[in-house]
This record gives sequence, structure tokens and C-alpha cells, in this order.
Amino acid sequence: MGVSLYDEMKSRLRLMTGGLNPARGVAEDTSPRAIREIDERLVQMIWHEQLIDAGNLTACSKKPLRVHEPGQWNSGAGPDFRLADLEIGGQRMRGDVEIHLNSGDWERHKHDRDFEYNSVILHVFLRRDDTANHDVLHNGNTVERLELEPFVRPDLDTVRHALAAEDFASPASRAATAPCQAALEQLDQPFLRDFFTAAARQRMETKIARFAAQRAGESPDQTLYQAVMTAMGHKGGKTLYFLLAKRVPIVELKDYLSDTPDEELPTAIESILLNVANLAAAPQSTREGGSSEPCTSPPYDAETQEHLNAINRCWSALSGYYRDRMIPPTRRWFAGIRPVNFPGRRIAGVARLLVSLDFRRGLADTLVQRAEQAMARDPRMMKEFKRETAALISAVTVEHDSYWSRRFTLGGKPAARPAHLIGAGHAASVFFNAALPILILCARETGRTGIEDFAWRLFMHYPALPGNTITRHMRARLFGAPDAAPKWLDFRFERANQALFQIYYDCCGNPARATNGCMFSSRLCQ
Repeated sequence: MGVSLYDEMKSRLRLMTGGLNPARGVAEDTSPRAIREIDERLVQMIWHEQLIDAGNLTACSKKPLRVHEPGQWNSGAGPDFRLADLEIGGQRMRGDVEIHLNSGDWERHKHDRDFEYNSVILHVFLRRDDTANHDVLHNGNTVERLELEPFVRPDLDTVRHALAAEDFASPASRAATAPCQAALEQLDQPFLRDFFTAAARQRMETKIARFAAQRAGESPDQTLYQAVMTAMGHKGGKTLYFLLAKRVPIVELKDYLSDTPDEELPTAIESILLNVANLAAAPQSTREGGSSEPCTSPPYDAETQEHLNAINRCWSALSGYYRDRMIPPTRRWFAGIRPVNFPGRRIAGVARLLVSLDFRRGLADTLVQRAEQAMARDPRMMKEFKRETAALISAVTVEHDSYWSRRFTLGGKPAARPAHLIGAGHAASVFFNAALPILILCARETGRTGIEDFAWRLFMHYPALPGNTITRHMRARLFGAPDAAPKWLDFRFERANQALFQIYYDCCGNPARATNGCMFSSRLCQ
């Protein structure tokens, strides 16, 4: 992969500020090959979200291990997770957890010589590259080890494709005022405007590369379907939606539902997805691992019973194709989300979205066709792009449904007011993070440069999505306040946030970069 405009401008920036020699920097590799690789941050995500078979953990010493609390994610110096609450071999203990990719990294990183790591009670790594069962602390004590890969759930391939860095915002705990802020104030504003635009495009190229990696074994329709499904989840819950898209591939939906009348399609798709997700059964108290206790709930109301009857009729005709693919019951479907985002509603929303995007004809074809229609209207002014992006966002918005508009769960009490299954705010995020990069990817693969150029124009005019911890941190760090907005960087558009994401992951939040310095300043970021 050639040097990008962003990398070229980084080199110029370092020369202008007296910063790092370009050869010392560690740029983010956005090639499909690199995206498929596994890094330490992904292992940290797995531990943070406990995407593991928690009921059967065993340390390398063969002692049973139970996680009561994984700890607080620490992005500063010292162990990766603070104040964890564990039980190892029947002994309850509190302390820190250090995460690595390989078991030998403990000594390679010289933690055995660093008193800061004397508080570690468990060394967690993805894979073993030695035979030791314990590690040694600076004070001479030993610490238990856990090899994580055998316990990752649903599976490592699903996790690495479903999760992105943006899902887990953990900016470093550093002071807001930093050397980079003073350096930025001395730089030419036109250059900074161009640099931040290049950084934003590089962030989008990273998204495109992630989907290109998935495309290696999937059709464009399946890749888009997986991306939309994954966007329905929250943090670690994204893995369940990604897995569901794998268990119910779009090509089979096209085949098995080819003769289904249009008016019955949403219910048929919902029936398959809910059942494979193990979310269509009668209400029950679900435990991790698949065991359940019957729940004595009142009889269903007439509306719920009618909806369940329709779902069950569809499932009885198709269950033979999917019974061996059902996802074991898990509470993670509901972890960390508000009732309006509960999985039954999200799945019903996806079912209706697939129908509105004419999945039987082709999801990717529909996406390209919508882009062509917008391009034919030749938007040029800001208000014209605002109109076109609003129209494209509306294409992935799912408003009302006769049953789910007022329900959070199957059989749940109806809410006082209806709520969209996929509201405009969430649809804007889905289009930007899933549909837009896949649109660019499809245009590249088919040589339609006009579509790709138009997609990048949409990118430049895309309205800003809500900020998060990282964008607030970076605005404070670079410009002096969490809501600071220099005149040359327009935060009405999402490209400004994307530039901050890119700079954070390439510099402030990159451990390799943190030890070498800052792209804006010759002084180390403290």
C-alpha cells in the first residue's frame, strides 16, 4: 500500500514543528491484511466486555478462576485494569490485571523489573508462547496467568471483525493543556485545514479497509448486511449481531423467502432472526451458559399472542434450516443499553430495513442506486448536500411497526408513546459508519469512479454525529476546551470528529507513539 496523503502531511508537519523523524513514527496500517491482525487493544476489549466463557475459566496453573469485576480500564501508565475483583483457586482477591497479546510479553516489556506492577493479581494474554504457569513480580512474588483464546465467546474471528476501536473510548488520563496545543497555534491555518481533512479521510479509509477484509470471503450484500447488523449492537454486544448475520446469511434469506408475499416478509425475517438469536421464546430468566428458570408471567395480551402466532407460523416452516445454528441464551444482548434499544426492537427494525432496501434484488445494488439518484440531482451548495444526506439517512430509518413501536420486549407492557425502531440519529450513524464506506468500496471494486467521487463529497458534507469521550478529550487537548472549535475546523461536519479520532489513535492513544513523542511537538506528551 502506497504512502497516503495523510502520511505525507504528517512528515511535513514534523519537519515544521521539529517533531519526530518520520522513520521513528508508527503509522496505522489500513491495509486489509493489517486490519485482520489482532492487537493488544482488541484483547483489552475482550477482557473489558468479558466476551468469554466466564463460567469455565481456568488459569494456566489449572486453578478455577472467576471474574467478579474485571477492573477499571486504565489507559495511562501501569497495569491495564485497576481494582479487579477475582477469585482464583477459591481465594478472593482484589488487585490489577495486565493484558498482553502473548504470554512472554510480561518479560519482554520488563514488568518483572517494575515495582508499578507489584499490584497485579492476574496476567491475561491471548496466546501462550512459552510453557510457564506463573509470572514473577518485581517483589519476587508470583502471579497467576490466564490464556484467553480458548475461552473467547462467541469466537475470536467474530470478535475481531465486529469490534472497532471507536466502540471503546478510553482516552489517556493526561492534562488538557499539552505541547501540541502551543505547536498548533504557531502553524499556518490553511495547512492545518488540509492536514485535518487528510486525517479524516484516513479514518474513513480505515473503515473501508475493515470491510475490504470481510469482503475477502463474502458478497457485497453480506458485507453490508453484517455491517448494518453489527451497528445495531452496543460495545461488546456488537459481536452477537455480527454472529447473527453469519448464522443467517443474506443469500439464504433470499432463497428461503423467495416466494414469501411482500407483506409477510418483515415478519418472516424477524421470526428467523429472533429464533436464531434465542430471543423468541416465552419470557424466562436466562443465565449465561444456556440454563434457564421458568418465569411465572401473566398470560399474553391479545396483540402479543397474535404477533407470536405469526412468528411461530413462519418459524415452523423454516426452523429445520436453522435449528443447529441458534445462539446460546445470553444476557449480553441487554448489557449496557436502554430499553428502546433492546434486541427484539433492533431485530424487528433490521427485518423491516432489509425489506425496504429490497434485499431480494440486492442490498448493495439498492445502495448504489440511491447514491446514483442523489448524484443525478447534482448537489453543490451546502443546503443541497444536507437535503441529499437527509434522504439517504431516511433510507435506513425505520419508524413505526404495528407491534414493536410501543414494546421493548415480547409480551412487555406497551409504552405510553411510540418510538422508532431505528431512529434518525442511529440511522445517521449506521449510514456513515457502515453504508458510506461500503458504497466507496463497491464503487472501487466495480470501477465506478463517479460514484466514489460523489461518496467522498457526501463524506465532506456529512452532518456531525454526537461526540464522545475521545472527541471531547482531543478538543481539550489540541484546542484548550472540550467544546473548543477553531475557525478553520468546522464541527458542523462529521469529518472534524473523524480527524480527531485518527489523530488520537495514531498518536495520543497509540502506545508505540506515546513512547516516541508527538507528531505536533518535539517534546514528549506528558
